Amino acid sequence: MHAISYNNVKHYNLTNGASLPQWVSDKKQKELSKMNEKRRVELIQHMEFENGSPTCIRMTRDRNYMWIAGEYPAQLRCYDLNEVTMKFSRHVESQIVDMCCVTDDYKKIVLLERNRFIEFHSQGGRHARIRAPKEGRAIGYDSRSASVVVPTSSPNVYLFDCDAGCFREAITTTADANDCLAICESHPLLAVGGENGQVEFADLRTRDRVGILDAVAMLDPESRQSDDEVGITALTFDGSGMRLLAGTSSGIVGVFDLRKQTPLLVKDHNNTLPIRRIMTHNCFDKRLIASADEKGIKIWDVNTGTTFTTIDASHELYDFVIPQAASDRDSGVILAACDTAHVNSFFVPQLGPAPPWCSYLESITEELEETMTPHNQYEGYKYVTKQELEDLHLTHLLETRPDQIFPYMHGFYVDLQLYRTTKSVMDPTEYKDWKRQKLLEKKEAEDRITVTKKKKNLLKPAKEPVEDDRFTSKMDEDRFAVDKKSEAFLKYNPHLREGGAYQKADDSGDDSDGGSSGLSDAEPAYRPKGYENKPSKKIEMFELKEGRNILETKKESHIGRKREKQEKLTLGERLAKQAQQPTVSSKITTQEGGTIKQMSFNITDRQKTRRSNSMADDEDDNRKKRPKGSGKGGGKGKGKGRKGGKGKGSK
Repeated sequence: MHAISYNNVKHYNLTNGASLPQWVSDKKQKELSKMNEKRRVELIQHMEFENGSPTCIRMTRDRNYMWIAGEYPAQLRCYDLNEVTMKFSRHVESQIVDMCCVTDDYKKIVLLERNRFIEFHSQGGRHARIRAPKEGRAIGYDSRSASVVVPTSSPNVYLFDCDAGCFREAITTTADANDCLAICESHPLLAVGGENGQVEFADLRTRDRVGILDAVAMLDPESRQSDDEVGITALTFDGSGMRLLAGTSSGIVGVFDLRKQTPLLVKDHNNTLPIRRIMTHNCFDKRLIASADEKGIKIWDVNTGTTFTTIDASHELYDFVIPQAASDRDSGVILAACDTAHVNSFFVPQLGPAPPWCSYLESITEELEETMTPHNQYEGYKYVTKQELEDLHLTHLLETRPDQIFPYMHGFYVDLQLYRTTKSVMDPTEYKDWKRQKLLEKKEAEDRITVTKKKKNLLKPAKEPVEDDRFTSKMDEDRFAVDKKSEAFLKYNPHLREGGAYQKADDSGDDSDGGSSGLSDAEPAYRPKGYENKPSKKIEMFELKEGRNILETKKESHIGRKREKQEKLTLGERLAKQAQQPTVSSKITTQEGGTIKQMSFNITDRQKTRRSNSMADDEDDNRKKRPKGSGKGGGKGKGKGRKGGKGKGSK
């Protein structure tokens, strides 16, 4: 998806990606086209004509459905915008020149075909088919008189009455042929544009001409002096019905007021191409005009003529529509029928919001944005200069590999895979240098001194206390006074009691104040449970010994006490204590079989004593386990144990 900016207004091409090079083989073009398909945003499904292109596109009046006519083969498709998919498709016998909706929805539509036939279609299929007296060039429908209006290649404008089922008397014009028409919805006025550059008006109620406007003479006076005939190719009324927009075959658009003969504004496309269609756009309190020729669409202000933005079409443009975002404003999405298989779609965020059925466009356009430049307009190819090609040592492939290196202007298009492979071989440290440069830039950005403004404190203390006189009279009354000697007050403020906190109440005394606290003598004051008036404990302070740390663990404290105890011993006591500790000696000898390590231990008297005591305890335990009894027993046999045997005895 490409983003293009014109006049500081960015618009996104949601359909077209990079162009396919024409010098590569058909197989290579198919591969590149598949890559291009992945980068396309498909607003509505099945908007592709495989063997042809769309030629005409219309929206229903309720803005919920869209009709698209295509060719090769001639066909008609209906799309449901709320479901963003195709509703149905029909084939017709000849190419569709123009079409118009009869009802507000998709149920009835009228088609004008190339072979002079007019077809009426309903939701069930083709309803009727009639033949026009002359070949039609445009078609319109007047809902007030239920008539189909067809300007033809003759001076006559034919009206078919749908109620009576026949043609009425034709409206005769001064032009040899008429190319376009516009029917005003505010009043029954018909405007027909002829090849002679004049716009003729007729009343649809009486079918009489009411006026002629020589638009080309006022829009392009120089064309009258030349031999080339300039005609009117596009007409439309604005919403009020008092202004008429006319486009000529020389690429000029004029804004006329029906009450004046001179144009209010003249806008030139500056390309001398016929104007294909004109539409009004209302959104964000702006009144804009969108006029299209075969090269693109220009959007400009209706009051000043200043160009808002320009959208260039990649192929010849036939028709376009602007969906609505709401009932009172248009959207920023433009759907155009061009000479391509796909219906081109554009999105201009500054023109208006996205329609409800594709509201996700506002969040994904910046993520999928790709800047379009002349050097990357072909998919899968890299543009290099002649000097860069020589540095890569690829000049010998100019004649042998035309599909991989193709000359273009002052440089060459090189296959992207070939370019990357050669670049990695010629400069293997390029990625490391780029990564190092990014780290340096990041470090420089972090080292910069940034000035941060302190936030203002909105809650500033008042210089003087704020006085409020509204409740002064109430606070002076005695019933609002606070009795600081009452038990109810001292209950929550025990530090204010006389004689210390929680003083024991004197049950023998009487309340001299008459019980202002509301507590009688029989009801002693509140005291904590288990409270006794005991003297406070004396706080003892201890001094930390030198070399000790208050944050040391229990193990560290034990090691410290042991070290202090050992330092207090004399030299003789230390030597005697060291002699009592066991010693270990080892001896290593080498023999033919290998190495033998011998270790000897010196057991102290203290350890000998411990060992003898443990052996004595074991002997006592064994003695206690023997069965008690007396008698004689004997016998021969085997027994288990150190001093056991099997025999008979008596107690």
